[in-house]
Amino acid sequence: MRAVVVDDWELVAAGIRDVLAEQGIETLAICRRGGEGLATADQHGVELLVLGACADERLTRLVRRAKAMRSRPIVLVLLQGLDQIDVAGLLTAGADGVVLRSTTGQELADAVAQLRTGERMVAPALLPSLLGSVAPRDGEPGPLTPREREVLEQLAQGRTNREIAAALFLGAETVKSHLSSLYIKLEATDRHDAVARALAVGLLG
Repeated sequence: MRAVVVDDWELVAAGIRDVLAEQGIETLAICRRGGEGLATADQHGVELLVLGACADERLTRLVRRAKAMRSRPIVLVLLQGLDQIDVAGLLTAGADGVVLRSTTGQELADAVAQLRTGERMVAPALLPSLLGSVAPRDGEPGPLTPREREVLEQLAQGRTNREIAAALFLGAETVKSHLSSLYIKLEATDRHDAVARALAVGLLG
């Protein structure tokens, strides 16, 4: 796997490159500007694009442009801080993963490993602060039952199946059943994908 890293802090970019190298991923270029990074990624058809801090263009726009490229690379975004609008917009634009720039090397490695399996991911630390309560849009009840909405809210807070069961006074198998139903209705592949899709259609806000 080959990558392009975009970040206007040279030391941060170098650290990302080193973490990727430990995962057997070759960083072809480190770019300070988003436009340059996308052009380089498109030219070489890289499989991974890491987007950190860059002042020349909004991250959501960069993600959307990256996903329009022929190679459709995996896009991992490193956010400077907690911002609900940014996270929701990034997921809707097609970001495969969103973590904080303050993440540890091991956490970054784990995120990359998860993305390489085809899963989407949002760092658990982001979810509780960024996702509000679950509620349908006015006039749009949505496809989920009230209990499924409660489970989705718990899921958005990064809780495990056991924690969801305890919070809602449900059995473990019942939680699994609700999760399976959620995945089907949201056409999601896993819990992170379910949260991303719920955000995209307005079920979380």
